[in-house]
Amino acid sequence: HENVKMVDSEVGIIPEGWEAYRLGDICELRKDTYRDDKHGGLKLVDLARMLPRTLSLGETGGPGELTTSRIVFEEDDILFSSIRPYLHKVALAPFKGVTNVSVLVIRPSRPDLRALLAVMLSSENAIRWADQYSTGTKMPVIKWENLRTMLVALPERERLSERFQECVGPMVEAIKSAFFRNVNLRHTRDLLLPKLISGELDVSELDIDTEEEP
Repeated sequence: HENVKMVDSEVGIIPEGWEAYRLGDICELRKDTYRDDKHGGLKLVDLARMLPRTLSLGETGGPGELTTSRIVFEEDDILFSSIRPYLHKVALAPFKGVTNVSVLVIRPSRPDLRALLAVMLSSENAIRWADQYSTGTKMPVIKWENLRTMLVALPERERLSERFQECVGPMVEAIKSAFFRNVNLRHTRDLLLPKLISGELDVSELDIDTEEEP
């Protein structure tokens, strides 16, 4: 890679053979309408449940917690906070679920761009750009009409983006798997902790070394 020729472009210095694209050229905004009869069992992810500076999710809720502006997202969609983007809340959906219009549901136009787009949109550069072009002072909002114009660099040959997906895709899948493991751990904790506190679960016979190391 050190022998790759670098050239100037709209987005700065990029490898020769790469091109500058508008974000809206490689993905789309989804606003799939929520219906109680079809989507009532889905998990809710709103801004309060999105964690900063990680593609993983925190807690989830139920769609009944919202009454208006509910939209449905699919697994592997990218959830991007449109309100106060400087909080750096970007998540990769590990399941099909429900959110509201305060979250932009972004879907790549090609499967080989899934990991690349997730990395791009969660980068410091993308967050700074979104913050710069937000409107409003007390509660700044980045509109899709503006975000879609952000310039990004992509390799001209699809094989390079496919190779990136092959390399980074498993890391992204590990992030999704960690969410489900954390859900199971929290559930186990919530089941065991009351029994430990009440004494219903006796651990006095367990061989647990609690002695501190010198």
